[in-house]
Amino acid sequence: MNHDNVVILKERTRSSVRNFIRKFLSLGETSYWFPERLTFKEPMTDPLRAKYYLNKFFYPLRERFPDMPSIHVEEWQKERGIQYQIVFMLFGKQKATPKDALKELESEIIPRWKAITGGDVHRDVSWLAEPEKEILGLKYLLKGVIPAGDKAKEQMLWHGTRLGYILNANSTKVSKQTVTDAMARIFPKKPRG
Repeated sequence: MNHDNVVILKERTRSSVRNFIRKFLSLGETSYWFPERLTFKEPMTDPLRAKYYLNKFFYPLRERFPDMPSIHVEEWQKERGIQYQIVFMLFGKQKATPKDALKELESEIIPRWKAITGGDVHRDVSWLAEPEKEILGLKYLLKGVIPAGDKAKEQMLWHGTRLGYILNANSTKVSKQTVTDAMARIFPKKPRG
């Protein structure tokens, strides 16, 4: 069996999971969603080092794509350690079609990530075509997460955003009940017995 794609479940505090869900559900509607998975050439088990490489990857993107924010989560695989699930997005009227914008984005990020880490960039967009893409997207992004009590040992921040001011400008308020309902759908309670 190939364990490279076996995701390891990691406990994350319930409040940090709720915060991520709230942020994701608040994002404005756009057809410019570009999910990417960044992997390392060698197994990566040091969260600080992984975050350093991610920041090094992100920093120059501000100049090339000044209006393309992103949201990301850290995910762990059994044999490969840390990888990142990232959703890049554009809001408002765009000159390029989604297909052309994606082509331009990937022409930049694929060689950049490879040059920094030797790793690869992969796409999985199966959830984007579904009617409930927000819930399916959250299930996909949070597949390696187990919500734990808030007294659980919190690891280094496992999710984040880039160009948050653009995300905030294109967000709407999400109620506590909406977040609670999403939590119940993404992490259904298993029946006892």
